[in-house]
Amino acid sequence: MFGWSHQEHKCFSTETTTNKNKVNQFAADHENIELFVIEEALAVPPAYFALMDEMMTAAFNPKHEKNARGELPPFGGKKMLFLGDQAQLPPIGGPAVYDDGRLTCENSSRKRETRMSQRTKAGQLIFEKYLVPNCIYLQRGQRNSGLLGEICERMRQGKLTDDDCTMLTYQ
Repeated sequence: MFGWSHQEHKCFSTETTTNKNKVNQFAADHENIELFVIEEALAVPPAYFALMDEMMTAAFNPKHEKNARGELPPFGGKKMLFLGDQAQLPPIGGPAVYDDGRLTCENSSRKRETRMSQRTKAGQLIFEKYLVPNCIYLQRGQRNSGLLGEICERMRQGKLTDDDCTMLTYQ
């Protein structure tokens, strides 16, 4: 995902030469992109959501400027569109973003959290705070039939109308 490993051992806001170079290269490569689309988002482990948020914030909002509501915007303030199917299997390499899977060290007496578990929790918070309230849910019967099927077919053909967009927004 964007060419990084979920096992990055340092936060992207950490001032190291490697991190600065990685963030600068990412910002230069993606500065003109207005909308990021993440397909199969529910198959992405929550730690990756946190990793995307860290990297994109470091690249596109390095001064951590807050929005009008006084909050730090997620994903560096870039527009994001997440697509996925809740009926699919959970991701490989981590818990599902919508469950409470918490990764802790094997030895429960220590209960020491790893960077991965901190990112997992951060990713789950991002999912709960920003994705869930803004989700449009399509039921199984809506996927390929009726008006929605027709709209989706026009979308695939590049013939989407303003009325189609309005109907999808209200869906």
